[in-house]
Amino acid sequence: MKLLLIALVACFVGASVADHQHERDAINYLTGRIPELRSKHSPSGSAWTSAMYKIVRELDESAEFRDILAAKPEKLEAEPLADSAPFSCQLDRSPSRPTSVHRLRPGDIDVIGAMGDSLTAANGALATSILGLLTEYRGYAWSIGGQVSLSKHTTIANVLRHQNSNLYGHSTGSGKVSSSNSVLNVAEPGKVASDMPGQAKELVRRLQSDSNVNFNKDWKLITLFIGGNDVCDYCKDKNEFSADNYIRYIREALDYLHANVPRAFVNVAEVLDVSLVKDLKDGSSICRVLQGSFLCKCGAMPENEAEEREIQAIIGEYQARLRQLVDSGRYDTREDFTVVTQPFFRNSKPPKINGKYDQSYFAPDCFHFSRKGHDESAKALWNNMIEPVGQKSTSWTPNGPFKCPTSVLERVQSRLELLIRDRLRVQSRLVGLPFCCHHLVSHFLRRLPAGTVRCQLFVFDKCSKSVRDCGCSRRSRVFLKRCVCLATKTTSRKLWGSKRRLKLGNVNVDSRLWDGGESNNEAGGTENAIFACTALGDAELSRIHHRVDHQHERDAINYLTGRIPELRSKHSPSGSAWTSAMYKIVRELDESAEFRDILAAKPEKLEAEPLADSAPFSCQLDRSPSRPTSVHRLRPGDIDVIGAMGDSLTAANGALATSILGLLTEYRGYAWSIGGQVSLSQHTTLANVLRQSNNNLYGHSTGSGSVHNRNSVLNVAVPGNVASHMPGQAKLLVSKLQSDPNVNFNNDWKLITLFIGGNDVCNYCKDKAREIYILWREFSADNYIKHIREALDYLHANVPKAFVNVAELLDVSLVKELKDGSSICNVLQGSLLCRCGAFPENEAEEREVQAIIGEYQSRLRQLVDSGRYDTREDFTVVNQPFFKNSKPPKINGKYDQSYFAPDCFHFSRKGHDESAKALWNNMIEPVGQKSTSWTPGGPFKCPTSARPYLSTRKN
Repeated sequence: MKLLLIALVACFVGASVADHQHERDAINYLTGRIPELRSKHSPSGSAWTSAMYKIVRELDESAEFRDILAAKPEKLEAEPLADSAPFSCQLDRSPSRPTSVHRLRPGDIDVIGAMGDSLTAANGALATSILGLLTEYRGYAWSIGGQVSLSKHTTIANVLRHQNSNLYGHSTGSGKVSSSNSVLNVAEPGKVASDMPGQAKELVRRLQSDSNVNFNKDWKLITLFIGGNDVCDYCKDKNEFSADNYIRYIREALDYLHANVPRAFVNVAEVLDVSLVKDLKDGSSICRVLQGSFLCKCGAMPENEAEEREIQAIIGEYQARLRQLVDSGRYDTREDFTVVTQPFFRNSKPPKINGKYDQSYFAPDCFHFSRKGHDESAKALWNNMIEPVGQKSTSWTPNGPFKCPTSVLERVQSRLELLIRDRLRVQSRLVGLPFCCHHLVSHFLRRLPAGTVRCQLFVFDKCSKSVRDCGCSRRSRVFLKRCVCLATKTTSRKLWGSKRRLKLGNVNVDSRLWDGGESNNEAGGTENAIFACTALGDAELSRIHHRVDHQHERDAINYLTGRIPELRSKHSPSGSAWTSAMYKIVRELDESAEFRDILAAKPEKLEAEPLADSAPFSCQLDRSPSRPTSVHRLRPGDIDVIGAMGDSLTAANGALATSILGLLTEYRGYAWSIGGQVSLSQHTTLANVLRQSNNNLYGHSTGSGSVHNRNSVLNVAVPGNVASHMPGQAKLLVSKLQSDPNVNFNNDWKLITLFIGGNDVCNYCKDKAREIYILWREFSADNYIKHIREALDYLHANVPKAFVNVAELLDVSLVKELKDGSSICNVLQGSLLCRCGAFPENEAEEREVQAIIGEYQSRLRQLVDSGRYDTREDFTVVNQPFFKNSKPPKINGKYDQSYFAPDCFHFSRKGHDESAKALWNNMIEPVGQKSTSWTPGGPFKCPTSARPYLSTRKN
């Protein structure tokens, strides 16, 4: 933040030496208004002195300020601290020094450091007049001060010192960054984001050279907070202080820490909304003059609504870009380093007294924190550090308690109490959620860390009366009575099987039924059940996997082939999950009177649709004169090998289907990103485009069949898969690339296309509905991007010479606009397959689905744009957004359904054709200028002599 008045203005440059005579003159002027200063020429000393002189001259010409000084000295009494609950947390160290930052306890921190501006230098923290704003009270700084004990003043350092008196790095007393008592507080007044790389280097230098720091072994906590001065300067120079530059400098600083500091936990605090000063000015006329005229006019006191909106927008963009950078996973590539965004400043405001904000949280300039403000900021940062990611508070909580770390057992018990209360309150939600106890147990066990853990997982059945009151059928009541027993036995079997496979001798599994009394009952008569397990010190439990129930798969195949004779000649669908889904669909269709009426009245058998008319492909795709060594100099003709990952849209389910039965067939030879069944003149796929000038291209799929069919080649997509399957697909693809004699693994250039997310959106609503039965949202945006990041990380680490396309998610709600022409679409999508995704019940659900689609898309862009995969010359990942707004053209006011299969969800051959052309065009278009939709009937784009390469972020 801008240092006020005399030392004020963002001009405390480096280690420049102040002209002490001018400093004394300025102080004398402010206290005695020396007339002689009026005639002085602008000093030729440091930038600090020049800026100070300018302020003094401008103040001298301000009649309003002269009146203020004459009437009111603005001298304040030191404010008492806010009343907070005492700190009662137990901060024990780990039994042994942890090796992972994700197992780091607060008591394990040995060293503390801080970076930032005057808010971290604590300018004015103890000030009782405007002159006190010159002093940097570093010993009271919220993130690193250690002047007094925790009982007298809250700082992060004091919290950690509460049970670790050996903590090192906290600052004491007052003074500049060059003062010895600054220690590891390298913040300087007036600094902006562009100064952060330099501060990072200075902090690392101090850490490496200080004999009190064991650089390689000590765990370090570093807090970075910057941005207030950037906002204040934004109005003066919108280019220099743009969000792009703001995040670029912070990224450089964090990159330097990441590359040079072992064993570090880095807090990045979001920027404070400086416009808060506007709401504080009424109580202080000096605030109005200082902030409104000299220091941060546009940031703190915008002139009009348009300027205010612009400032709010840049603050919001700073905050959002900071979250995106940290959430990209760029700093989670090592076990001993992480960066976490702490958002407590985002909405922070002091409490109100008599309808006005309490100014005692701020120094006399209404901008810097008082000691009370530092106290509250420290508590808020501490609480953020304890709160889980995604559940962090975004404001101060004056008078609120300190949050404490909890044991695993306490977290389990707390969550289960919520689960039980929710179940008893919303009993009807249990109906129709099969194997709820199985989900609860298996999903939760995978999240348990190593250590002695006891957990009790409750699943409540219902008595007949309560079920009948819910209006459920007899079949539902019978199912509910038997569900708990079946699921408990299934889970026990998996645990025992895993115990044998993993040789876990110290895992005890106990399954029993309980009716609320002392004795056990049979499954048919029980009303409540408990699954209890005791896991003693086994991290291996986190690797328990679901076993495929082959009998269930056979039952499904038998049912499908027995119920519909036409299916008998079809090959069995692959994968138990896909088979189970089809089994469920056919059974439910069989019981649907509406569907029987549809089949009786209209067979929905269609003629194969002609392809869309497109301009012929006329691009010249020559290879480079010599094999390129950089992916940023890669021409389309240089591609030797092609691969693909995804779900049924990449497996091409239903591409040639003329009825719903054809949806079972995976027409991989026609898949938009990798099919090679026919030539480019007959069908457009990315592989066919590349084969136009390279007959030796390898990896394209042909014919039809599952992923296990040899015709699949390097198309590893599996119907029904979601983002969590992508790491497994990446490993399968790498295995095929390494073992296939047709691939020169180290020398061939590879093009891989990943497209996933439709099934995640469809499952998102189911995930939400069963949230009270499982302990987290499996299909959240966080999990979606985590799984994709794992897959891309694996490719990045294991595949040389690769260009990876990541296609953004298609908006599945498009089906809602296609349904009018097909009653089967209504039944399949609206009732069975993707109801909430394709046919939301109301506007609120529709908005939620649109929000998760948008978040999936934006998080994907953030991951790719983070530069995480641009660390080698022979590998890159490029986001291709052509699906973002893709819709088929309209005929007579209705969307042309011929681009989709009979279910209105999968692509027809025509849809695959159009998707392939759109992907190709995206690959040619420069990053930042890519089209976001299909262009039916439009031309193919070609490389030019000026841009002959596949477009990347670096070319």
